[in-house]
Amino acid sequence: MAEPSHVLARLRHRVSAIDCYEKADAILVELGDHQARTMVMSNLGTAHRQAGRAEEAETCRRFALALIREFGIDRHSEATALNNLGTVLTDRGKLEEAIAAHANAVVVFGEGRRALRWGRFRSLARRSGGPGGGGSGVRRAARGHDASPR
Repeated sequence: MAEPSHVLARLRHRVSAIDCYEKADAILVELGDHQARTMVMSNLGTAHRQAGRAEEAETCRRFALALIREFGIDRHSEATALNNLGTVLTDRGKLEEAIAAHANAVVVFGEGRRALRWGRFRSLARRSGGPGGGGSGVRRAARGHDASPR
């Protein structure tokens, strides 16, 4: 079991990271560097997630995705942002939204990365099985993915 002081030290480190990312974002806003902002917002989302702040993590991940789409930043970054969003949505128990985010990431990543990302669907299907679970969402996502251009 971890010593409480070690846990607190790690938490303080994460809070410091959050502060640094927020300051970096403010500077990047002034500079108008949208691409760097997407990376900072994604990293800020990771820091919030690691600090147990899932709601803030989701907000940051959604904002990073919005920046990528608004400013036409590369498709690989968009797919990564979708995947990151899906991960935090899974953490929050929003399985249908997580499935949709991962399904979109699969399409954007392209067929070359299909097998790697398909594992996320199987994992989510196992987690969300049963009536009213995300299983139907997995089937819908699979149909949409299978219909994507090859």
